[in-house]
Amino acid sequence: SASPSCLLGALVRNGTGVALWRAGAKSEAAVILRIAARDAWRTLAGVLAPCSDVGEQLDLNLGKDRSEGAQCLVLAGWDGQHAPLVAVLLPENLADLSGLGPIQPAFDVTLAPHPVESALDRTQLALQVEESRLRLWASLSSAAFRVLDVVTSNKSASQVNSRSWLRLWWPQFDTPDLQVRAMCRASDEYLYVMGLDPSGGVRWYRARLPAV
Repeated sequence: SASPSCLLGALVRNGTGVALWRAGAKSEAAVILRIAARDAWRTLAGVLAPCSDVGEQLDLNLGKDRSEGAQCLVLAGWDGQHAPLVAVLLPENLADLSGLGPIQPAFDVTLAPHPVESALDRTQLALQVEESRLRLWASLSSAAFRVLDVVTSNKSASQVNSRSWLRLWWPQFDTPDLQVRAMCRASDEYLYVMGLDPSGGVRWYRARLPAV
């Protein structure tokens, strides 16, 4: 069997579906999974991780018959108010994704504004799930970042509120009003951020991660 290596994904159907395809394959061959949620998603992030690392909170769709060493696709979305999270059990052979069912979020993470964020435009967010710790990073359009430990969050709640976030972080960028469009948590203890400056120019930054 082929072990999972890399999947590509994109939101389709106005945010009500996720298209998945293997790296190296044509996007026309993508399998489209319906998002079983009330609101359409505006942005998407994901990571491949061992199902054993996902934790009980994202175990809603995995079942009890998964084999040892099974791989999961952890997805995080943004619907304008919440960040739904879900884990999808993957087949052993990524060449056949046709058996995957709809995406049913396990729980939502709320992003109620911190007092210092009350005047910020929160319509643009970027989400990144770390593979090593299964942490969720959320960036507000003003380059304020939050981080959530997915595995150790409150497992008794169907919705995680803003107090569950580990910390609020404001890295010092030299571009005021940077609008974050993408980010990546790297293994070198840095967060890499791509955003737009007020004139629409593309900016690329590297920020050392705080201790959390």
